[in-house]
Amino acid sequence: MRPAKQQNGDADGYYSRIDPGSRVTGYGVIRQVGRQLSYLGSGCIRTKWMIYRLV
Repeated sequence: MRPAKQQNGDADGYYSRIDPGSRVTGYGVIRQVGRQLSYLGSGCIRTKWMIYRLV
């Protein structure tokens, strides 16, 4: 899905990025309206140690 282009060439939309890791995965979300960027949220997803996941 592509962001909508405005007449001035700026693209509006929501953007997310993921930083994968072996035990902790980080993510972030921003919103763009014209040239204005707004922070919407971020966080991390943690997995349990392998020994606990196998039980």
